[in-house]
Amino acid sequence: KNAAPVRTKNSEKAFDNAVKAYKKIIAKNKLDDAAHFNLGRAYNKLNEDQDAMKALREAVKLKPDDAEYQIEYGVILMKLAQYQEAVAALKKAVSLDDSNLQAQELLEKAEAGRKRIDFGIKPKLPPPVQQEPIKPRENPKPRETPKPKEESTPEKKNANQ
Repeated sequence: KNAAPVRTKNSEKAFDNAVKAYKKIIAKNKLDDAAHFNLGRAYNKLNEDQDAMKALREAVKLKPDDAEYQIEYGVILMKLAQYQEAVAALKKAVSLDDSNLQAQELLEKAEAGRKRIDFGIKPKLPPPVQQEPIKPRENPKPRETPKPKEESTPEKKNANQ
């Protein structure tokens, strides 16, 4: 599996600044599909997945015939285990650019994810928080243990000597 890329404070700050810049552009022109797309990518790099999904969804709405937008949207949906929607976005990407191997591979992964969900195999999520407190276990009553008989045994030599 791919290791998570190492993020430095500088790169994180750069993505934070990118988010601010794209938000300013969108505030001036809500129909700027590239700004929504790049905002989504910046959020994705910051692991702000819900915000990334919203921005990429908007980019796809504004420019539905862009395969790159559909791929990026499909990737974030897969990250959020929303495989049904990911499959739709990635099918659209493949239909727009059938020579795009990345889109085809991602579509296969999304379909496999959807099948796991359909068959009841849940994605790996953190364990649920336990609802009821754990009750302390009662110790059983101590049993009387018979004292060992004293036998004359030769002393064992210490192995460390």
